[in-house]
Amino acid sequence: IPTEEIEGVNSTVQNIRWYFANNHMTDASKLVVFNEMFFSQMQSLDIKQKNFIERKLFDVSRISPATVFYPNFLYKEVRMVPGTTVYDGLLKMARNTHNGLEIVKRFVSVPPDMIPAPMPSMVFSNSLRVLRGGAVVIATSVNKDATPISWPYLVNETCSINKGMVLTKYRKVGYFKECDFEICRGTLYDCGVGYDEGVSSEESSLRDKLLRNVSIDVCLDLNLGIRQQSLNQWQNPVVTGSRGSSLHLVQSNSIDPFCDVINRENLPRNTGIVHADKFPHPSWNPPTVDRPQSVYLPYIDASGNLRDFGVDKVVFHVRFLGSDYMFSFLKL
Repeated sequence: IPTEEIEGVNSTVQNIRWYFANNHMTDASKLVVFNEMFFSQMQSLDIKQKNFIERKLFDVSRISPATVFYPNFLYKEVRMVPGTTVYDGLLKMARNTHNGLEIVKRFVSVPPDMIPAPMPSMVFSNSLRVLRGGAVVIATSVNKDATPISWPYLVNETCSINKGMVLTKYRKVGYFKECDFEICRGTLYDCGVGYDEGVSSEESSLRDKLLRNVSIDVCLDLNLGIRQQSLNQWQNPVVTGSRGSSLHLVQSNSIDPFCDVINRENLPRNTGIVHADKFPHPSWNPPTVDRPQSVYLPYIDASGNLRDFGVDKVVFHVRFLGSDYMFSFLKL
């Protein structure tokens, strides 16, 4: 891992630790929610980088046991999977992209030297199908048998971390301009199931509470209405109970969940919404009557109006890989 990246991650963790210690927050119950691709910076991490950052968050979570961290990672890993799994994954990518069910719009030729070495040449024909709005690959010819193939996967994943353990995970369903170069070379996007899943093998009361009370949307998934279209909606079906979540986390790299009509309609009702974004709410758009600048923990009421729970807000900044980031803490 490059030295500057190690220093950047260490600095970020140290700044969080310093803030907790100096504000008497080490034992305070809290969630720390990162925006989409905070650590990835629009380019995927490899599995070693992802694991290194995760271990650093494990460390800081052990000294703040009342904290649950929600980092988002965009990373690539190589898996041994049968050709049938690759084929099914390619079809799933076609269904979960910028334009939903709209399939092939144009063809592009990919030179042979662009095909990654681990992939057998018979997997692809001379052209790849690309969906409008994103560089999602659909192979026109795939070896669909059970023979294991070494295949790279791109994963957009949010996990919850507490006391040095991953408790839950949410894998993003829809792909949109996250790492087009890798996708064009045949990397398979690991489309998620559209809700949070339990991870820890230990019996965890906190894990179950998170699954029962917290739901996640990552950027395009909100725009596509992944949860809205699901029978489970804002419930995580791995736990019993019919009610929806108490808090909805929207992690994005640049999405407007409140002013954009489609996104707003896809939000839950009467549920607090934390918007973690490079451009946090109020974000880059000028103020409008539909977007009051005083909203910090908004919710959509039963009539579709934007309201505010009215919470205190404190801010601190960190520098990561030469860029400044703002952490906003909402005190309930």
